[in-house]
This record gives sequence, structure tokens and C-alpha cells, in this order.
Amino acid sequence: MHSSPTEETNTEMRAAFPRRAQGREPHPASNTSRNRQDAGTQTPDAAASAQPKGRSRAGADSPRSAPAHPRRFYDLPPAQQAGILCNTPLFQRFVALRLNLPTDEASTQCAAEFVRDVCRVSSRSELDNLLGAAKRFAALKTEYDAWRGRIGRPE
Repeated sequence: MHSSPTEETNTEMRAAFPRRAQGREPHPASNTSRNRQDAGTQTPDAAASAQPKGRSRAGADSPRSAPAHPRRFYDLPPAQQAGILCNTPLFQRFVALRLNLPTDEASTQCAAEFVRDVCRVSSRSELDNLLGAAKRFAALKTEYDAWRGRIGRPE
């Protein structure tokens, strides 16, 4: 008998965390009465060692924390914009139509190859370093924005 994906995931989680999954051991961050009692009697060294590894107390000052406000797409470097666009189904459809392919044949790889060909680069990372490639990519974005109705068509 086949089990559902959810059941398989739950089984994997129980195998990875057997004590917590079966309720024998509370999560270290849980606020049980025993944890509250122990917290007042810990020495500073013990409290520091109880802190989860890899996390600072400041949290927000950590280099891995999310920015306070997300960056806008057009503020990103061209190579990153190209990567995002190539993973967008609407851009993939735009590419397929430009290449006269059936729209169901559009893919991330097809879009990436199209961007590299149009911008005349061997890697999308070159868009950040080559001015001519960056200009060609900007023109491609303008065509795409016009195609999807975001701006008027360029003449």
C-alpha cells in the first residue's frame, strides 16, 4: 500500500527527531515550568552554552537576517535580474514567442540561453561587468515590459 507524501514526510521527521516526535523531550525553546525554574538558577556560562549555536542574541544584526525592506527588482544587479526573469513563466512564454516555439516548450534553460545569445555573453554573470551586454539586457527588459503591457512599445 502506498502512503501519501505527507505521511512519508511525517515518517522522515519522526526518524530524524525521535524523542521530540514522540513527546519524550521538550523542545529547547519551549517554555515549560521546568525551563522557567532552571532559567533563574543558571550561571552566565551555562546560559551562554544553552543558546542555540549559529545564532546571535541580537538576531537583527546577524548578516543572515532578512533586510528590513526587500530590494526592488530594478535595484538588483543585471545578472540577478536575468536569473529571476529566466525563472519566470511569463518571461519564458515571451522567449518562446520570440523564438517561434510552442509556448509549452519554454523552460528556464531556454530562457537563459536566449538571454545569453541576445546579450552576447557566455554567462549571465558577465552582464554585471560588460557595459555593452548590460545595455543589450536593458533593451531586452524594455521589450519584455512592452510585450506584457507594463510600458508603451518602443519605437
